[in-house]
Parts: sequence; C-alpha cells; structure tokens
Amino acid sequence: MKKPLLKWAGNKFRVLPHLIPKIGSPNIYVEPFGGTLATALNVNAQEYRIGDINEDLINLYNRIKSDSNFVSELKTLFKDANDSDKFYELREEFNKTHDPLLFVYLNRHCFNGLTRYNKSGKFNVPFGKYKTVYAPENEISNFKSTFQNVTFRNSSFNDMSYYHNLGQDDVVYFDPPYFPATETANFTNYAKEGFTLEQQQELANIAIDLASKGVKVLISNHDVPDARDMYVGAKFYEIQVTRSISAKGTSRKKAAEIIAVWNDG
Repeated sequence: MKKPLLKWAGNKFRVLPHLIPKIGSPNIYVEPFGGTLATALNVNAQEYRIGDINEDLINLYNRIKSDSNFVSELKTLFKDANDSDKFYELREEFNKTHDPLLFVYLNRHCFNGLTRYNKSGKFNVPFGKYKTVYAPENEISNFKSTFQNVTFRNSSFNDMSYYHNLGQDDVVYFDPPYFPATETANFTNYAKEGFTLEQQQELANIAIDLASKGVKVLISNHDVPDARDMYVGAKFYEIQVTRSISAKGTSRKKAAEIIAVWNDG
C-alpha cells in the first residue's frame, strides 16, 4: 500500500485492507473528505473527483503538482529545524502565510502529527519533540505519479458537482469527521467550522440518494446507534481500529468502527 505524505487523525491507512476490496476498481472514484488521500492513493480508477474543506490541504496538493522544486525546498526546510524555538517561529509564520511547505513541516514536527485549528483558524498544535524527522520524499513521488492529472476541489461534501452523472460503475467514499464515540469525545475541528449532527444527516441523505441511482457508496464512522440509524439500507461491516494518535506508550486502545456500504456486490 502507498503511504500518504501527511500524518492525520483518522488516517485510513491501517484499514485499507478492509476498504480497498470493497471499493474495487471504479470508473469514477469520488472522495469529498480526501484528507491525506491514504485511500485514494490506493484506488485504481479511471477518473478521480477528490476534495476537502481544508484549504491548507488543497493548496498543498496543488503546489506539489505545479512546483518541481517542492521536494528540494522541503528537504532544505527540514534541515536543522527539529527544535522547539524553530518550530514555534515557523508555526507563527505559517499562520500568517499558509505556505504549503510550512504546512508539511508542522505536520511532521508537531505533537502526534495532529492538524488542529483554533476558532480564529490558527494552527495551534504544539511541538512534538521527535528525535528524528524525515521529509516524505517517496510519499510525494507516489502522490505525483497518481494524481498529476487530478484537479483537487476545496469544497464541502454537499458540493453536488462531485456527483454529476454517476452510475453503477462508480464509487463514492465518505470519510467524514466521526460521530463522537462517547458523549464527551468530539474531535471534529480538523477544519475550524467543525461538523454538526445536521451535517451527518445531510451526508447520509446524499449517500442514500446516490445509492438509489445505482452508485456504490461507502461511509466510515464510529459504530454508534446514530450512525446505524441514519445509514438506512446499508450493509454494515464491523472493524476494530487501533487508535495511536493520542495514545501513550503501549496504552493503545481499539475502537469499534463500521463501514456502511450501499449496492455492495
């Protein structure tokens, strides 16, 4: 499996053995919550329609495609920059400029590879204190070879142009911010707008409508009653996922997730 160039909370790399066989090799592959592209990188499709609401992500992907010097500039930036003072200096600069090079730097050097913004839209994850950090040169190469001809969209899942003229040979995969696994846990601020219960229902409605037209649709989420109630008509696959973003030492825990699939088979 090809690895993504960024770290990310909820990255799907570990569950690709469950996802990729269900996605198959579609004519058109649609993923509006593209994130790190961990899933899309490993899907063999004729056409990709991929986007994310996080503008920093989309700016990064478009910059990599257009800038032949990106990797060399990134390696220069990483050199002798793995210290706290430099990190906070570059974090402040990023919050002024939103330079894609700095976005990769922060992602690789910050605490547990989190991407989080405050209510003002400022990246606010602290320094990660890693012994060594490497510039993801191979991962960027895989990205370029897979997506050189793809136009990434900085838009939400309810941008209906994602779904224009889809049919039974096409697949839509949704990986939204999850329902909270408990009443107190609710990590939805990967973009400063968050993700509401009403948006979860809107997403489910779009999935059900697409499925009624013969499109194969998949959604990943926590295995909670709200998700099962909303995903009417789907087949549910239950998986256990090891959480390591916020874990310490060996105290990693498994979380119950579902992959809801419409038109499976």
